[in-house]
Amino acid sequence: MGIYKSHMTTKKTKKISKRRKRIYIQLKDDNINSFEYVIKCLMTICGHNYYQAYQCALLTHNNKRCNITSGFQPEIINTYSQFVRSGLTVDMSTNKNFKT
Repeated sequence: MGIYKSHMTTKKTKKISKRRKRIYIQLKDDNINSFEYVIKCLMTICGHNYYQAYQCALLTHNNKRCNITSGFQPEIINTYSQFVRSGLTVDMSTNKNFKT
């Protein structure tokens, strides 16, 4: 005697994703802020150590942009606002590899 599985047809329905999207903050290079000031801001706002902040600042200087942090709303909006208040040029996107 064999075991038979019933082959019931199921309707495929589109699931609406309730998953929150990760938001990325990208630091853009500018000629206004000094290298040390950018490092200081990254350390205080993002919690980077000196080496991480230095690497992000160096990548931003050489590549004109660098993803510095990511997270979810509303926390990431607060971080973005702190960067703007500090005078740094930053952008937000849900795309990790965005270019503007």
